[in-house]
Amino acid sequence: MHSLLSRFKEEDGVSLTELVVTLFLLGVVSTIFTSVLGSSLTATRNIEGATRANDDARIAVLTIGRELRAAATICSPRPDTPSDMLWFFVKDGTGVAATEIEYVYKVVDYDTDGNVDDLVRSNDGGATYRPVVEDVVNTAVAADLGVAQPLFTNQAGGQVDSSGSTVAASPSYGKVISVQVWVDKSAVDNIGPRLEFTEIAGRNIWTPNAATCPVTPPADPVIP
Repeated sequence: MHSLLSRFKEEDGVSLTELVVTLFLLGVVSTIFTSVLGSSLTATRNIEGATRANDDARIAVLTIGRELRAAATICSPRPDTPSDMLWFFVKDGTGVAATEIEYVYKVVDYDTDGNVDDLVRSNDGGATYRPVVEDVVNTAVAADLGVAQPLFTNQAGGQVDSSGSTVAASPSYGKVISVQVWVDKSAVDNIGPRLEFTEIAGRNIWTPNAATCPVTPPADPVIP
């Protein structure tokens, strides 16, 4: 009996070698689990950022399109002169001599973070603005591609005569506005900028850069 108890006492507990091996295996498993968890969280954030960018860009383009289709006069951009400002007038619908509503879309540093990447909107001629979408990166994309990526382009669409000049009298002259908005919610993730693009064909009453356009464009918003 004494010999049997002695044997149990000798086998009781965990040896130092077993403890070291166990801790090593726990460390390996924890490292793998942490790495997988970190990768999953990063992928989730990237997907969420891309989804927000897609949604914001789509909503911005839809809003612009709905308002621009009712325009009577387009003051910016001029035909074949791309711009990051869209400036147009819409009749308020109260009659032939109706007052016009002056709409302005432009890119400014609205959130004062040092980056000119906030697309803002005004429907009172620039007196007040509200943000439409943040993280507009048309400029950054242009730097990568080496080609200008303006938000707004007024397509001349005229016929070219024998001298190579565009005939401004073409029926489509100044009647098509292209809108392309590149949005990137994070410059450090693995998701590239998201593009939303549309072309808006104006009605017959569209007057591109009419003489009624003010000489001075609307002012930028006053940032507090």
